[in-house]
Amino acid sequence: DKIKLIKSKFKNTIAMFQTDLIKLGQMSNTDHLTGLYNRRFFDEQLDIEVSQSLKEKTWLNLLMVDIDDFKQFNDKYGHPIGDQALSIVSKNIQIICDDEFSNNGIVFFPVRHGGEEFAVILPSVDINEAFKIAEKIREKINGYSFVVRNTKGGIKHNNLRLTISIGLAMLNHRHTKTIGIKALIENADAAMYDAKRAGKNCVKIRVE
Repeated sequence: DKIKLIKSKFKNTIAMFQTDLIKLGQMSNTDHLTGLYNRRFFDEQLDIEVSQSLKEKTWLNLLMVDIDDFKQFNDKYGHPIGDQALSIVSKNIQIICDDEFSNNGIVFFPVRHGGEEFAVILPSVDINEAFKIAEKIREKINGYSFVVRNTKGGIKHNNLRLTISIGLAMLNHRHTKTIGIKALIENADAAMYDAKRAGKNCVKIRVE
């Protein structure tokens, strides 16, 4: 009986240890404010996805997403509300990614890339499908209005709205991995700035 008890306790200790390791792994890969993946995860996952895409000649797209006029928003409403806005944008990006997984079984990777900039790694879909997904994200955020309440629950700001600019690029299979990653990020970034120049709240594509 004592041996069974010791074995049982040992199993419980191992199980707890494994759970802690999983949690630690999630924490190291997760942005604490938004709950999306973080920049570290982005670098590691993009490396994996590019390797696989080049090897198997499969589709790989990247979205770079930036909240429009976020500095002015922060200056007007303050950083706590700015943080709330970042969380709302993140939640809506995650919803679209979850919907796509439910409908098509494809896993996408939404990331907080830094500040008010986000990225979404889109494996296994062509550029036309990637554009549709980008549009869904843009429309979801464009159509969302949120309310900010004070500590007593009273409405502080009503009907706040945000828009985003999205850049889309596809991996060029003629590249090596290192150049492929660099070009993919640069093209998605450049497309995002094209969207800003085009008046914001839109999706633009850069194709090599």
